[in-house]
Parts: sequence; structure tokens; C-alpha cells
Amino acid sequence: MLLAVLLLLPIAASDAYCDARAFGAAGDGVSDDTAAITAALGACDHVVLRKGSYLSGTVRLRSHSVLEIRASAALLAIKAKRGRYARPEADFYRKRKKTAWNQGRNRVMQRRFNAWNQDRFQDYGHSNLDDALILIHDCENVTLRGGGAVDGRSEIPHTEPLGGRFDPATNYPTKLIVVKSSKNVAIHGSAGEPLRLARGGWITLLLNNASHAVVRHVDVAAARDGVNVISSRHVKLDRLHVRGGSDDAIALKSDWALRRVLPMYDVQVTNSVVRSEKCNGLQIGSETVGNISDILFHNVTVLGAAKAAISIVTMDGSHISRVRYERIRAQNVQALAFIVVGARLRRPGIGDAQVVMDEWIGTISDVSINNVLAHNVSAPNAWKGYSYNYSTHLDGLAKGRWTSGSKRSVPAYEALENHPLGPRISITNVRAEVWGKGEAAMKLWEPAHNPKSYVERNVGPSPAFGAFVRNAVDVTLEKWDVRAAHNDDRPAFVFDGVRGNRLVNSAADRGAASAFDVGLRNAADVAVHGGLKAVDEGAFEVRQRIKPPLNSGLPYPPYFFDT
Repeated sequence: MLLAVLLLLPIAASDAYCDARAFGAAGDGVSDDTAAITAALGACDHVVLRKGSYLSGTVRLRSHSVLEIRASAALLAIKAKRGRYARPEADFYRKRKKTAWNQGRNRVMQRRFNAWNQDRFQDYGHSNLDDALILIHDCENVTLRGGGAVDGRSEIPHTEPLGGRFDPATNYPTKLIVVKSSKNVAIHGSAGEPLRLARGGWITLLLNNASHAVVRHVDVAAARDGVNVISSRHVKLDRLHVRGGSDDAIALKSDWALRRVLPMYDVQVTNSVVRSEKCNGLQIGSETVGNISDILFHNVTVLGAAKAAISIVTMDGSHISRVRYERIRAQNVQALAFIVVGARLRRPGIGDAQVVMDEWIGTISDVSINNVLAHNVSAPNAWKGYSYNYSTHLDGLAKGRWTSGSKRSVPAYEALENHPLGPRISITNVRAEVWGKGEAAMKLWEPAHNPKSYVERNVGPSPAFGAFVRNAVDVTLEKWDVRAAHNDDRPAFVFDGVRGNRLVNSAADRGAASAFDVGLRNAADVAVHGGLKAVDEGAFEVRQRIKPPLNSGLPYPPYFFDT
């Protein structure tokens, strides 16, 4: 499939090009060059931005065209005002104007309307795709290349307009680059001169319904989301450096933004370095309307993640399968892996149902994570003041155990049958150093599982410092070596309500106050091979919230990024 992608990449017919300055672009960082760049793109197949700073509104690329931004050039977002940027999709904001907005402008009405419309299937930033600095829509054979910069400056915010309402007077965009319903698209720099994307607002680079696309040698300094690939096929992300951002560094999703259920398959992320300040490094989900399959992450380093290095969640009914991670390096992450079956169900056809149906729940199967090296996992979180003591967390949806973190259940979900994680989930060849300092009492904790939540922090501390596996079928953990930087009195592994699970040839530290390495709760057919001591904890019925220990006196380990 990669050969097919490479063969379909757009290639310039010759070295001839048009200089945007010949069409009136000033490149002085002061003048509005939107019209000149647009005129150049309309007249020429290959347009070059040479030395200078080009202020512009939305630049629309057309089929069979090349926009080249030389290393000494930068395309900068101009100050937003009426008409400078493409409007968001009409059907989205028109509904707002005709309904709640004109009925009352108080904040209560805004919140009610947002809950009904904007967050019904996905948020504002994902629902509106046209409001970008560079827009590639309904095109084929398009190239954006060069060693220059595309910078949103402070003109592309990472929040929605007030109340989620588009205001034509301000008309500001929320994304840097959008590829929408297009095929044969290349976005790339070179080994010595990567294309630099900075301050991209809500999403720096978004591909929705893209086919046969390659993004290579790109440096992303995100404000919120780094790179989102949604409902796309035959996509390769290679040699990316994604850093910063308050949301996921690289996320693969399938949503309802184009008012269609579109599958996601054949996506590869290779030879890249990512970091997220507040979310996941490598995420599949949370928008999961269409099925997702045939995904590969190979040779990726996660330099920091306030949530998980690897996260897979099915929240809206997607069946996720055939996913591989190979040669993953991680440091300064709160959790190594977070793989969860959920039931938020933001998808069409469900409406306002009061009872959730079993056929709406998605699945996660055929996942392989191999050759992982992790350091400084679950270190104390600076902005909370304590560590949540996360671990690798694998969790299905167990009948009768729908909980929001306390003894309260979630009524709409009580009639559901069991929806286990798996089968064929394997995590092998793992060497991990966790922060530790878990207390013995924490082994009694039963992590919360709110079916609508996909946030690691909401599950609370883990009863195990290595891996916690609950309601899962056919999970294999093999050749794990888990060490604690500080004494940890929790067991290394806990299996809860599982069938056909295996823990093979693994090693782990044992805390001074811990009597065993592997805890088995309501677990049948769990094979433990090797030197670890397993203890059957019987019918585990503890339902208490144990407050995480405060680590106020501990210094927060600084990031050590290879920049």
C-alpha cells in the first residue's frame, strides 16, 4: 500500500514556477498578500514564496498545484476581520442563528444550545473544517512543501467563538492547515529543512476524508491539537516532530463532521518524535464513529505526555482492530498505555435514548504493542501536587460494574451486557521504570469506569504499578521488566474479571510491604509463567475511594527533551 501512496504523490512537471511577488505580493510582514497569493495560485501550477514574511487570510490550494514556501519565507496569519478567512460550514452556524441564539442571549441558553448542537457529535473545532489559513478542499494532486514556516501567530485562537457562534465581523479561523475530502496530497519539507508549522490554533494540521496523503519532515509547534487524521485512508506520517500543545500530539479518529460515517484504515506513523503538555502522545479516539483498522506506529518517541504515551479508546461505537506499535520509546508520561472500551455514543441514529443498547458499543481487538522502553512513568504531576500512580490500564465494560468513581451507577447503562476488551491484545518486550511511591492500601482500589469518560485521570490511582487489566479476553503480557524508582508497595500486576489472559516470562520489583507480585480478582484462566508470585484475591468486592498520597515534598522531575 505504501508503494501505491508513493506512486500517486503529485510531482511538478518542471522546475518552472511563479513568484508570488510577480502578482503583487509584498512579503514585508505588513501588507495583506492574500489577493496576490490567490491570483498566483489561480494562474500558475507552481507558486513559490521566496524570502519574506507574507501576511495572508485563507489560501485555497487547487488541484494539480504546488505551493512552495522557501526556507527564508514565512506565511503568516493576518489579523482576522470580515472576509479575510473562509467561513465555517454553513449548515453548522445557520442552525444556531435560527434557533437558540435568537431566542435568548443569556449564558444559560448558550450552554443549552452548545450541549444540543455543537457537542452532539464532535466539538466546534472538529465540526468546522473550512476556517483555516491553508485549505485544501475537494482537490487531487496537491503539494505544500518547502523549508519555510506557516505561522498562525496570535491570530488563530484555540477556542471557539463566544457561545460557539460564528461572528462574520471577527471571522477568525481556528486551524492552520486543513485537508478535506482530497486525495494524492503531499505536505513536506526536507531532511535538513523541515516545513515548520507553528501556533495553529485549535488544530495545527487536520486531515479529514483524505486519501493517499503523505506528511513528511514537518515540525509542529502546537497550541492545542498537533496532527489529527480523521476518517482517512492510505496516509503516511513520517519524520514528524510534534511538541507542545494542550491536546493530543498525534490523534487518529473517525467523526461525523462530514455528515457521513467514514472508516479509517491504512495509516502509518513512523520515525517521529512527539510531546504533549496536557494530553496523550499517540491517540486513537476519542471521536470513533466509523471503524478504524490497519494502523501502524513504528519507531516513535514520546518525550512527554500528561496522560498516556499510547491511548486507544472506542467511545462512539467504532470497531478498532489490527493496530500495531513497534519500537516505542517514552519518558515523562503519566501512563504507558491506556486501552479502554467506552460508551459516550456521540453518533447519529441514537438521538436522546434513555437506555443504551448493546449493539451501539464498539470493540478493540487485534492490538500488538512490541518493544517498548519507558522511563519516568507516573512521576508526580506538577499542577496537581501529587501523583495519581497510573499504570498501563486495559479495561472493557463489565456488566454490573458501571461506576462513575463512587458507588453510584450510571442508570442508562445498567441493562448492558458484558463488553470485554479483546481478543488478541498483546504487549511484549517492555522495559519500564515507574516513579513508584504507591502505598500498600492502594492495592484495594478499584479504578472508576464511567462509560462516558476517556480521560486517564478520571480512573484514579491504579492498584498495580505495572499493569492493571480488567474485563478483558485473550490479553498477553510477555517479557515485561518493570522497576520502581522509589519503593512501591502495590503489586506489579493486577488482573480483574478476565478470561484467557497470560503473563509470561516477566520480572518486577517487589515493595518492602508487598507480599506478592500479581493479584488475581474474579479472574479465571490466567496463566502466570516465570518467577512472579501470584495470589488469588478471591471475589474482590472493595468499592472504596482511597485518596492518593500527597507528595508535596517531592521535586517534580524536569523534562529532558532532545530538541
